[in-house]
Amino acid sequence: MLEGFASVPKSKVFISSTGEQALKEFRQAAIDLCLDLNLIPIEQGNFATGVVVPVVACQENVRACDIFVLLLGREYGTLVPDGLRSFTEMEYETAIDCPNIGGRIHAWALNEGEQWDGQDWPAEQDKQREFKHLADKRREFHKRLNHRGVTAPLTKDVEAFKKKLKDELLNDEFIFSRSISPSDFAVDLLPVPE
Repeated sequence: MLEGFASVPKSKVFISSTGEQALKEFRQAAIDLCLDLNLIPIEQGNFATGVVVPVVACQENVRACDIFVLLLGREYGTLVPDGLRSFTEMEYETAIDCPNIGGRIHAWALNEGEQWDGQDWPAEQDKQREFKHLADKRREFHKRLNHRGVTAPLTKDVEAFKKKLKDELLNDEFIFSRSISPSDFAVDLLPVPE
């Protein structure tokens, strides 16, 4: 083991969110915070591309992590190929069952009534039905999270979010109680097809 590495944590943090623009700064704040705390951030933007089915790749990458950060905005997210749930919801369900994560789930949700950039309701009737269907799925997902008591409100204040997340992570003794070796810096991500 290299000298000085004994106190550096090797914990990996999976950052899950929908791809909506309103969450971009929050995703980046979570990534920056992880790097500041010597944690390894994992999120869809840094998955390798290749031949593995996206669902399998997402699930395996979640299972490889020790902490799960969930950011929910006003969109439900892209549906997995079976159309039953979004990638974001699938990642959360994988985290719940993951022994590595062991309940270290930090979820933040935009309040139901709060909108940051107007609700774009499509003009076409088919699109309206799809939009309503996804909005209903989003509401149901948020209800399940609220019932489990795992969400905190997400407001427009990125710095306040970053401070609260930092406090949560620093209060988790597990994160900073592990030693690493140089090989722990290798993060094997499963490829996701383009």
